[in-house]
Amino acid sequence: MPNVIQIEGNLQWNYAVDHESNHWVAVCEPLKLTVEVENPQEFLGTIKESMDGFFKELLSTGDLDRFL
Repeated sequence: MPNVIQIEGNLQWNYAVDHESNHWVAVCEPLKLTVEVENPQEFLGTIKESMDGFFKELLSTGDLDRFL
């Protein structure tokens, strides 16, 4: 049976938009994550996916406890 972990926290994401290329870039400095998307509709979903992947990687390598 898989374990479920719920983490609540507030993380600041800074973002910018290049209006010529319509690329959106966001950086979460505390997690050292950066995402880039080509339209605003993908923006929040991509941030969520990057955080999910980040924490899954920590869990799979056994580093989650040390990180938290």
